[in-house]
Amino acid sequence: MKTVSLCPVLMILGLLSGTTLTDSPVTLRVGTLNVENYSRRQSGVSALEEKKKRDALTDIFIYDMKMPDIIALQEIMDDSGIRDDGTVRARRNFRSLARSLHR
Repeated sequence: MKTVSLCPVLMILGLLSGTTLTDSPVTLRVGTLNVENYSRRQSGVSALEEKKKRDALTDIFIYDMKMPDIIALQEIMDDSGIRDDGTVRARRNFRSLARSLHR
């Protein structure tokens, strides 16, 4: 039987800060996070504010979640942001977050 840790869920709910999991060759760590409609470009939001949000998400992945092997994101916007123009891919938004993880 495989055991599942609730650490990331408790952390998101504010009931736990960070994870107590440690690296192990037999452990696959999965993290999930609601990124609250993340978009690398949002109208009406300054580049500095966008960078602050991206940096805050990056810090959660690196320092609080200890860089899980697999990251599942909820509520990432498509590449057109709030504009309803038929765009359904979010490649640029995913790439923006991925690059910030390799800083």
